[in-house]
Amino acid sequence: MTSADDALMSEVRQTYGRVVHRQKTHEKEAERKVRQTWCLTAGNLIVITVTLAATLAVALTNSRSAQWTSMVSAVIAFGFAAVLLSFQPQREAAEQRNAAKSFLTLRDDYARLIADAMVAAETGHQVRARRDVLAARLAELQTHAPQTSHRSYQKAAAALNASEEPTFSQEELDRLLPAELRAGKHSRTQPNRPQAQQTT
Repeated sequence: MTSADDALMSEVRQTYGRVVHRQKTHEKEAERKVRQTWCLTAGNLIVITVTLAATLAVALTNSRSAQWTSMVSAVIAFGFAAVLLSFQPQREAAEQRNAAKSFLTLRDDYARLIADAMVAAETGHQVRARRDVLAARLAELQTHAPQTSHRSYQKAAAALNASEEPTFSQEELDRLLPAELRAGKHSRTQPNRPQAQQTT
């Protein structure tokens, strides 16, 4: 493997690491949005239940405290409904899941590129051409992917057993790659050349 090939594979491995981290971040953001949806929905149901109970209490007892409870809980229920309609965490969770799936597909394609390069299945020119295609897909995904939070970023780093700010060192990248694609496990095979016959 030439120095140019080494530099090319180093770039591909670095990009693979970033794609893995981005995919995991979107997964964690989707999980956060699902929890957010559940909390808002549960809170809204509780407030609606309190409002209904207070309204029935007003009808039966004409209690002033029940009237105040009914009015306050109705306002809170309206607030919960407004939040659900305005922010739509359930829709945002679906968008994050779709983004995670797209990055996972790209991640698998980068892994296949690394595998093919390691066994010399393609020439350096072919590897660069595939790298450019994947880079264009990555740029497109990053342009249209939904925003993620810093908390999800940290959770992704923890899930990948990395530091808060991944440096994508050789060791970190090896942890992200399957065992058979780690550096030093394989070398590019060279075509067999017939050995020159020794003259006597």
